[in-house]
Amino acid sequence: MRSHLLSPLCTLVLLGSSMSVINAQRYMGHSGTVHFHSQTLMEDIEATLPDMTGIMDAVDGSFAFQVKMRSFSFEKALMQEHFNEDYIESDQFPKASFQGQIIGWSESLGDGETHVVQAEGVFWCHGVEQRRTIDGSLKKADNGWEISCRFPVQLEEHDIDVPGWATYLISSTIDVDVQIKLTQQ
Repeated sequence: MRSHLLSPLCTLVLLGSSMSVINAQRYMGHSGTVHFHSQTLMEDIEATLPDMTGIMDAVDGSFAFQVKMRSFSFEKALMQEHFNEDYIESDQFPKASFQGQIIGWSESLGDGETHVVQAEGVFWCHGVEQRRTIDGSLKKADNGWEISCRFPVQLEEHDIDVPGWATYLISSTIDVDVQIKLTQQ
């Protein structure tokens, strides 16, 4: 059964407005980059999204990130059309999100060095929630945080159907790369 308590947009709004810390501890970004890649023997499919939004609480390491699925750009217009209409069904599922907390968060992560971290939370895509632990890196820089990660998405786990004839063209696992800079609010 597909269920979730709050839509991803509501989650971002509530997280942003309910943080019980001073503004100096809240960091936001609106221009994160998401890139995904599907590789098969027949075809490589790549897309990039330039406007991922995110928010992080630097007191406890809680965060929320969200993307608009129609913002992905493909090399070929037909790929973009199939992605939005046939696979992701962007009209029905317009956004994807990841909300959670950085495991082992402490103030020492703000020392200006790059740290390998794990984030645990709920990844929501195509109407399906999946509990995930994702490896990434985190660095305190200037007046913000630089965050990057790479993780696989199994299409089957998110009820994304690929017709039999297309299995030679679309991998069952999509590699996703994320980079965002969150600035002090």
